[in-house]
Amino acid sequence: MKKLFLLMVISVVVLLSIPILTKGASIESLTGSIQGYDCVMQKKICPIGMGDSMAAIAEVLVLLVNPEEADYYVIPNVNQKVLARHINEEIKVVGYVDKKHNSIWAEEIYVGPKKVWSNKMQSELQKDIKGNSPMESDTTKNKE
Repeated sequence: MKKLFLLMVISVVVLLSIPILTKGASIESLTGSIQGYDCVMQKKICPIGMGDSMAAIAEVLVLLVNPEEADYYVIPNVNQKVLARHINEEIKVVGYVDKKHNSIWAEEIYVGPKKVWSNKMQSELQKDIKGNSPMESDTTKNKE
C-alpha cells in the first residue's frame, strides 16, 4: 500500500513538473494529422471515414507529422476525446516541442484557420462551468 502511494506521489510530481520543464523551450508549431499510435508504428494511415471506429479502438492518438518517416508527436496535455474529433484531419498544434520524447505540450490547436482548442479556452470553460452554470442557479432557486 505504501509503495502504491509513493508511486502515485512521484507520478503526480513528475506530471506537474512537465509544464515547468517545457516552458524553457520556445513555442513552435507542428502540422500533421491525428492518427492512432498503432497505425503510425505500422506506417499506415488510419482508414478514411472510420474515425469513430478508430477512436474506439486506439489506445493513444498522436500527431503524425511525416507519414513516410513515421514522425509523430504525443500531445500529453490534450484529452484524447478532443484529438479523436480530428482523426485524419490536418491540424496545426502550437506548443512546446520535446523532440527527445516525441511530444508537444500544446498551447493551441487549429483546424484550418479556426482555433478549436487552447489552454486558455479550456481554463475559461472550466471556470464558467464551476462558477455560474445555469443548472447550478436553477437548483439553487428551487431550494429557496
